[in-house]
Amino acid sequence: MIYIRIFCAQFELTKLTCEEGFVLYKQTFNKSYQQDEKMHFDIFCSNFRDVVELLKTDPNLPIGLVPMMDSHVNKYPRKSNMNKYYKTKPQNDICSTINPLPDLMTVYSSVDLREMDLITPSKSQGTYLWSQVFSTNAIFENSILRDKKNLNSFWQTKASPSILNLSEQYLMSNLLCDSCNYDGIIFRTFNDALYNTVPGNLFQRDPPRKPISTVDLMENYPFDYNKYLANWTSNIALPTKLLPENILLPLKFFNNSGVQYMVNWCNLYAAKTPIVKIFDDDKQNFNISTIKTIQSYLSRGLAIAMNIFIGSGPQQILFQNFKGNAILHNECEQIFSSGDHAVTLVGYGKKSGKDVWVIKNSWGEWWGDKGFFFFEIGKNSYCSEQFAYTSIPKYFDMTETTPYSRGTLKRGLTYTLDCDNYFTNISGKVDCYDTCPPAYPVLLETNQCVNISCPSDKMYVEHNQCSSKCTTNAYYVSGSINICVPFCSGFFIQITSSSKQCIEKCPESSPYYQPGTCVSKCSSGIYSAVNQKLVCQDVCNSVFVLNASNDNSQQCLQFCPSDAPYSDAGLCSLRCISGAYSIIDNQYICQDSCSLFITNISNQNSKQCIKFCPLAAPYYDPGSCSVSCTSGYFTVDSGVQQFFCQQPCALFINMNNQRQCVKQCPLEAPFNDSGLCSVLCSSNTFLVINSIQTCVSNCSKYFVQQQNQQLCVSSCTTPLTYINGTECVHSCEYFKQTGSENICVNPCQIFQIQDGLKKCLEKCNGDVVDGECHMKEKNTMKFVIIAVPAAVGGIIVLIILIVTVKCCQKRTLLRKSNAKAQLKENMKQKLISTDKSQL
Repeated sequence: MIYIRIFCAQFELTKLTCEEGFVLYKQTFNKSYQQDEKMHFDIFCSNFRDVVELLKTDPNLPIGLVPMMDSHVNKYPRKSNMNKYYKTKPQNDICSTINPLPDLMTVYSSVDLREMDLITPSKSQGTYLWSQVFSTNAIFENSILRDKKNLNSFWQTKASPSILNLSEQYLMSNLLCDSCNYDGIIFRTFNDALYNTVPGNLFQRDPPRKPISTVDLMENYPFDYNKYLANWTSNIALPTKLLPENILLPLKFFNNSGVQYMVNWCNLYAAKTPIVKIFDDDKQNFNISTIKTIQSYLSRGLAIAMNIFIGSGPQQILFQNFKGNAILHNECEQIFSSGDHAVTLVGYGKKSGKDVWVIKNSWGEWWGDKGFFFFEIGKNSYCSEQFAYTSIPKYFDMTETTPYSRGTLKRGLTYTLDCDNYFTNISGKVDCYDTCPPAYPVLLETNQCVNISCPSDKMYVEHNQCSSKCTTNAYYVSGSINICVPFCSGFFIQITSSSKQCIEKCPESSPYYQPGTCVSKCSSGIYSAVNQKLVCQDVCNSVFVLNASNDNSQQCLQFCPSDAPYSDAGLCSLRCISGAYSIIDNQYICQDSCSLFITNISNQNSKQCIKFCPLAAPYYDPGSCSVSCTSGYFTVDSGVQQFFCQQPCALFINMNNQRQCVKQCPLEAPFNDSGLCSVLCSSNTFLVINSIQTCVSNCSKYFVQQQNQQLCVSSCTTPLTYINGTECVHSCEYFKQTGSENICVNPCQIFQIQDGLKKCLEKCNGDVVDGECHMKEKNTMKFVIIAVPAAVGGIIVLIILIVTVKCCQKRTLLRKSNAKAQLKENMKQKLISTDKSQL
């Protein structure tokens, strides 16, 4: 038997990389991107890893690839007062009536509204949080299908599950307020669309919306989020495109008896309501009585709206990526008043020995079991059994006391529930199988195994009947029978322009999987090998090699192989054209150029781009890393711990036979000795104490000797108060005083006083004896002492004293003159003798 139900079931997701998973995902859902493929790839990878990690904890979990894995979830626009609205409008604050229908005395053992043609297929809300609108429309569609025989001809032609498709965009664009939180709140959507003019409503639009008077069709208002957003922002309501005679609100109205909403306006302005409250309690879940009421509604062919709480974490990953028809379950850890996702209850029965609900979701037919799923009754999975509302079709007979006549069912109500995979129905006896048995090899779309023989002129089976061709233009081979299908779940080969054969594996003549079909060469020229299958791609998200045997097709790889290790603009090659490459995540990525590189030892023409020079070649010598700097000078960037070579600098320290340029000398080598920072100034140099402590060959004035250092000073101070040449010293044999400075000399050129201190003088105020100056301070005192008493004796004595003093002064001057002449003669003789000795 050849039949592909779910393509990705052939692959073990936990063994795929993100890149391989993305290729499989695009092929499975026929995805292509005109732009932003990298963004979608990143989002997909994040969701894909969540699925893989959860599968690693339990490989049997019913999860896999789903259509929305490449997109973020977006919300419709809301304003800041949304939270206020949310708080003032709890779930039960809806204009509603108490249940007007009595429970049936007898209900069906199992119900599936799909088999009764009373529910439409699952639609996809995409990535937008509109589940409440889709669930509300599901109730409207159920009402139209249930009322089909009582509607006009226009609606009767529409009242088929495969045709009927109401517009969610029309409903959403005509809601009451521009800041309301409708997440997961089913009939609040319709409630606010029906009662748009509400006095005193702080949240209604300006100008207010008019109440809607009809539903409308998807063909009139197809879903387009961008158009919806533009209408919402500019406050544009959508008028119906239906003719006046086809305007329809397919619901029966009752006196409002529910909880009053916004200061009792339900009674004042909306005395009638179509909304029926079955159950609404945030403290407990469905009781036995509620379950019986819900089963009575479903047995009458009436769907129920319900909310669930998906939340976050593993339970969210499980639900969002659910595949197949297993029973979903997650404990409701806390009670919520509204939930966060709206769904539609369409049946009940037994599955795998458990009582279950059959529920319709709005995530498309690729999710779950063609868009439907199962919860065990009484378990409150995902907090599902806390809220149930519905409406009653406009022409429903309220006096009916028996279940809705099911007529000829597609499969028999229990088959979908009791058999997890395939079944046969032989004379009313149902048997379940994992695969169809040999006696009944043909598998119909309904999962029913049958034995059909068709004549050669009608070799196709369509709608369980033999036909000359498939109107769907697609078929698969099951035994000797060709089974017509609306589309191929796996791949197909184009047999004729109007005929496609569904296949499980591409043949050697057309080995490449191009979304949906098998081809001899990918149209893009790009493919990947995924689980030994060659899958076409639009672009390579990683690297590729050229396949010379297939017109140089590009084979996408996660990493370049060893025989072509360099990725040059995505192409794996033996070397980089530019000669420059970087190592990123253990891959060799070619670069146009490098701001910093080291030469590849094994290939001198190849340069490895790097961020920092390695220890083996630590110096950055513009463009390359070297063992040493060509100039011999470098600087250190402490921020990146990098050595940068540079031209010779004015100040440096020696380091590893190189000169490290510095702004100032460090404490361990504080002195600038001809540009080199040193511990001491070199010999025959002097230290200037300034901002950079500079060594010089000569001091501008004087110096002092301090330990092993000669320190320049501007003046000699205590205790080194004598100047010997340019050195300040403690003492000297001879000195002369010039201003405030004591200058060492040897010997004195004119006079000197030898009173324990040999101080040279330019003139002597006393007597010169052997070149020494002797002062006569005592004789002067004697004259003064004598003169004082003599003055008492009379004028004569005074005159005598004056004459005596003048005579002494003349004698003293003569003596000084002679001494000076003698000293000059002595100095002249000494200089002559000195010159002779030098000769």
